Amino acid sequence: MRETATKAPVALLCAVMLMATAGVGARAVTDPSTSEATPAVLFVCSQPGALCQLQTWDDWVASGFSPAVLPISKATSLDVLARFNAVVVISLPKVAGGGRVAPAQVSFEGALDRYLHRGGGALVIVDGGAWGRVTPAVNHLLEPYGVRVPDEQVVDPAHI
Repeated sequence: MRETATKAPVALLCAVMLMATAGVGARAVTDPSTSEATPAVLFVCSQPGALCQLQTWDDWVASGFSPAVLPISKATSLDVLARFNAVVVISLPKVAGGGRVAPAQVSFEGALDRYLHRGGGALVIVDGGAWGRVTPAVNHLLEPYGVRVPDEQVVDPAHI
């Protein structure tokens, strides 16, 4: 059995990446219980419900962040995104027949582009279980920035 050197919580690992991309002091939420400013992170998901449940919520809060979760349909304006230091995309709507991206995603992409051009940070994480169905949506989101994700994934059968 192979042991990993460290088992950092997901929130801590993501926190390092977010702090590197998102000017942490730029937009912070003041915690009313302590009067301290904490970095605000928005998690965006494809739809309300199970996909929007952030299982690492307590880890984020314990690491000093103010997380929020919204479905993509509620994250379609710069006013909403501008309240956060970073936006983490955790799922996107599936692309409909004919390769059309959901209207909510198109609106979100416009707001995200304005947010990024104003200095905001973003991290895109997509569930591998639905990869083949969301790759076109991910590519639609990333292609304006010169990024294209191949429709493939690496699987380690020993850890499934």
